[in-house]
Amino acid sequence: MWVGRRVVSIHRLVMSILLGRPLGRNEHVHHIDGNKCNNHPANLQLLSAYAHNVMSAQRYPLVGFCALCGRPYLTGGNPPHPERCCGRSCACKLRWRKTRLGQRCIGPLRASGVGGGAAA
Repeated sequence: MWVGRRVVSIHRLVMSILLGRPLGRNEHVHHIDGNKCNNHPANLQLLSAYAHNVMSAQRYPLVGFCALCGRPYLTGGNPPHPERCCGRSCACKLRWRKTRLGQRCIGPLRASGVGGGAAA
């Protein structure tokens, strides 16, 4: 949503109206039920940036498992994608299998918007 010349997220706008002041840079708005479309005031919680990062780190594991070989790999705190691989070798093999079977590659395996293109 545009407010003046800035884009403001709806959940941040709702929280700033509830508080009666603008939010600071180190203040994050957390959706209690995890549904980012639910911007009801009862579902929003104001947290410091540190507290929000700690909460996110608890939600997403630091280890994911390769879609091809099943080996563990570090996710870097990002949500694990079901088609992520442990390295380039497995990613190339998985992409080759998908294009061979005529399936579209999704997620990090697609470099362009068409077909199974080269790896990113």
